[in-house]
Amino acid sequence: MSNKPIFRSKFGILAAGAIAMTAASTANAEQYVAISYGYADLDNSSNSGSFPNGFTTGAGTTIPAGTALPDGTSVGWNTEFDSGDNFGLAYGFSLSDHLRVEIQYARQDNDVDRHTGVVVADSLNIDSEDAGVLITGSDNLGASVAAIVADGRGSIETDYLMLSAYYDFAGDADFTPFIGIGLGYADADVSFNPSGVGIVDDSDSGLAYQASVGASWAINDAIDIVGELKYRGSDDIAVSTTLFPADLEIENKSTNVEIGLRFKF
Repeated sequence: MSNKPIFRSKFGILAAGAIAMTAASTANAEQYVAISYGYADLDNSSNSGSFPNGFTTGAGTTIPAGTALPDGTSVGWNTEFDSGDNFGLAYGFSLSDHLRVEIQYARQDNDVDRHTGVVVADSLNIDSEDAGVLITGSDNLGASVAAIVADGRGSIETDYLMLSAYYDFAGDADFTPFIGIGLGYADADVSFNPSGVGIVDDSDSGLAYQASVGASWAINDAIDIVGELKYRGSDDIAVSTTLFPADLEIENKSTNVEIGLRFKF
């Protein structure tokens, strides 16, 4: 299911609040814009869901065609992701010598490595079943579920809008360590198409959060180099599958290493 209109309105509220706070707080504050790029390590996801309206199987290996699974029967599998990249743009301003506030837009992209462990009805592992079992009315396809889903095509692309507070520790003239925490919203587009078979092509949005630690190095009075280690996540991504009629929740949490430039004015 897609909640993009709701997502956009929440983004608008967040952005409006940040603008209002900026107008009230930046008269004499140091301000900056920043750009960053980095490595994004997306955690493996334990995807979980169910058949909301029941499901009738195709022909498996031991599961006969036409087996009826009742409403609410669970379905799930694990997804492993390749490392990806993250790009960010930010505007911030100082509240004091140590406190600053920042609003950031970021985009993260991770490809799927593979899917494993397809389970229905909580405990029935169907990896060894013929993949036809997943398609109502299908005959045997000649390949197992495990072989089909192990081919890792697909990706998760997430747009973030985050409002964060940072505390800058006292360092020397050129080096300033910091910590930060933030809240915002995430909009994720999910594509799972192992072996060219479309399973998920959907999007969802929800609450996002992050915590970070890093340091800045002053090149001169106007430009800093910034390095940051960031843990970021969002509410589980709620999507609908296309190959079979199920609702699914996908985990979306990552550890990012970023480097960037901060331009102060």
